[in-house]
Amino acid sequence: MSDHSDNADRSQPAEGEKFPKAIDRRLRELYPSGAIFLGYIENLNTLSERRIRSASGAIRMKPDWMTKMNNQAIRDRWTAEAMAQGLTEKEIAYLFDELEYYATLHVPGSKIFLSSVERV
Repeated sequence: MSDHSDNADRSQPAEGEKFPKAIDRRLRELYPSGAIFLGYIENLNTLSERRIRSASGAIRMKPDWMTKMNNQAIRDRWTAEAMAQGLTEKEIAYLFDELEYYATLHVPGSKIFLSSVERV
């Protein structure tokens, strides 16, 4: 029987390394250049994508965000906050379209969200 403890050690973050970077580093070790690699690559995202992702994540971290999204006063406040963070009107429209899509992936009465990727 082989000992897999050395694999577990390599997946741990190095001293001072942030956890997402450790995952990215490990995936790159497992799938070197030329292999199919679907990890996130931060440098390939546009500033627009980063702004939208940041705003989307901040909203989705709020308790009951799906219910609050349907409240026009709250939605207007989120719009003002997004504009203050530098999002354009088109980016904000995309942001709310994306949030509405994420809400359709929610299994009502639970904290479960469906994924478009199997086994995730």
